Amino acid sequence: PIKTVMTQPDPNAEFSITTVITSYNKGPWLAESIDSALIQEINHHEIIVVDDGSHDNTRQVAESYGNRIRYFQQEHAGQVAAKNKGIELASGNFIAFLDGDDRWRPTKLEKQIAKFKADPEVGVVYTDRLKFKGDEIVLASNKLWHTPREGRVTEYLIYDLFVPFSAAMVRKTHLDQAGWMSEACP
Repeated sequence: PIKTVMTQPDPNAEFSITTVITSYNKGPWLAESIDSALIQEINHHEIIVVDDGSHDNTRQVAESYGNRIRYFQQEHAGQVAAKNKGIELASGNFIAFLDGDDRWRPTKLEKQIAKFKADPEVGVVYTDRLKFKGDEIVLASNKLWHTPREGRVTEYLIYDLFVPFSAAMVRKTHLDQAGWMSEACP
């Protein structure tokens, strides 16, 4: 059952964004994830938390945000199904993915949307990442394990898998044209 607790962004806004946060037993980290989405300084932004059948406190953490987010709980179906449910529920023209145990820097979405504004042909914008263990950085950048790509990158996506979900923002029209993500993959 869906519980809607936030006014959706204006669907007529050219650059409206939906952040899809997926969680399967990510309750201990979920508040940091939601907080990092809430501090983004952008207009027309909605945040949807898709709870993929968690057995922890994910629901309580999400509901503690009241009307600042939308919360949807489904039976456990896997992270791809949870991301697809978020896409289905999204009202934004752009979809940003954030896993329930990840967090963003404060200007992430602002910088990404600037790239989309600069070039209407761009379909995906991704960022580098920092990987933490506790408060210690253990991986300073994606650049340590892949070559940054621009232009037509589909071939590299398939072979390198160089874009972590929490780093990506995608035009919703592109997701709709591609048919979303295959739930046949785990």
